[in-house]
Amino acid sequence: MTEPVNLNSILPARGDRVGLFGQTGSGKTTLARALLKHREYVVVCDPKRKISWPGYVQVDLRTLLKIDPLKYPKIIYKPTLAEIRDNKGTAINAFFRWVFERERCTLYVDELSLISRGDDYPSYYGVCLQQGRESDVEVISGSQRPMWIPQIAMSEAEHLYCFYLKLAQDRNRIENVAGIPAEEIEALAKQEFLYAPQEGAIVGPLRLQISSQLAA
Repeated sequence: MTEPVNLNSILPARGDRVGLFGQTGSGKTTLARALLKHREYVVVCDPKRKISWPGYVQVDLRTLLKIDPLKYPKIIYKPTLAEIRDNKGTAINAFFRWVFERERCTLYVDELSLISRGDDYPSYYGVCLQQGRESDVEVISGSQRPMWIPQIAMSEAEHLYCFYLKLAQDRNRIENVAGIPAEEIEALAKQEFLYAPQEGAIVGPLRLQISSQLAA
């Protein structure tokens, strides 16, 4: 039976790392927006170039590297196709380096599989994950294809939220890493998710009360 959830009961602490997984349309990005609503400074990496949230300014990399981040508390960076396809990952890495050196913010990567190739990922993404706490940088990594993302994105996460995943290999990887049974992931309906903290029991299925959690 699906339980309604008060977001405050599963909200990550400042500095925690988060894995957020689910098929397109399952509710993953909506939950991400609700989590980010509670953070003052947010930088979103949107390689799918589909996010348009009220209160966020959209920038390219050149603009991002020049702006005063305190004047723009909520930012969406939309990498170009050329930046995504750059085999050396120079532009994407420059973005993550800016986030790390900027300090005091929450980084949300909406589709990590588009800017990583398994365990080949931008080096400063790893720096944000492993050393971000010292700079007050927390990381939320989202993907619809857990099979294609770096192991570090899940192993470093204190909180994992999983919506429906279509492919068995993706469900199996979540089960292997976070202990969420693959058959429970397969049985999730739209907007339902399972919550697996690093310490404690798996909770759910849960359903976010969207209208109240996203209200200003």
